[in-house]
Amino acid sequence: MVASRMQRWAIILSTYSFDIEYVRTDENGADGLSRLPLKTERNVTTPPEQMYLHFVQQALSLDYNDIKRETLRDPLLSKVLSYIRDGWPSHCEITNLQHYWNRHKELYEELGCIMWGHRLVVPENCRDKILAMIHEPHMGIVKSKALARSYVWWDGMEEAVERACRECITCAAQVIQATGDP
Repeated sequence: MVASRMQRWAIILSTYSFDIEYVRTDENGADGLSRLPLKTERNVTTPPEQMYLHFVQQALSLDYNDIKRETLRDPLLSKVLSYIRDGWPSHCEITNLQHYWNRHKELYEELGCIMWGHRLVVPENCRDKILAMIHEPHMGIVKSKALARSYVWWDGMEEAVERACRECITCAAQVIQATGDP
C-alpha cells in the first residue's frame, strides 16, 4: 500500500508532462551559487541603534527627519537634547523635565532624535499623528497601549492613548455592538 502523501504527489504530478534526464554533477551548476564562498566580507556599518530607529520609522510610517526637526522646535525636548549632549545637572529643578531627568541615564540621541532604550521620544507636535497611526487598527485600549509602548514614549503617553480610544467613534460603536446596549 502506498502512503497517502505519495498518492497526493502522484495526483499532483500526473497533470504535468515532463522528461527526466540525468545530468552529471560537474555539468550541473544549479547549486553552485549556494556553495561558493564570498570573496569579501560584508561590512555592516550601521549601528544597531540606527537600524532600530529605521525599523521604528518603517513600522509607524514616519520620517525621523520630521521627528528631528520637531524635537529641535519643542522647547522641552530641545532642552533634554542639550542635556544629553552636554551633560545633565545633578538635580532637576524644572518640574516639566522631571520625567526626563528620572530617565536621564537611559536617554540618548540617535540621528538627532531622542531615544529611551528602544523607544522613540516623540515631540508634542507629532503626538497626534502617532496616536492616529497607533489607533488606526482600532484594537482597543490595552493593545493600543502595548503597541505604543513597543515603539514610542512621551510623558503622559498612556493617558493620551486611553483618551484617543475612548473618543473614537468607531471603537464606541464596536463596544455598543458587542454589548448589545443602544
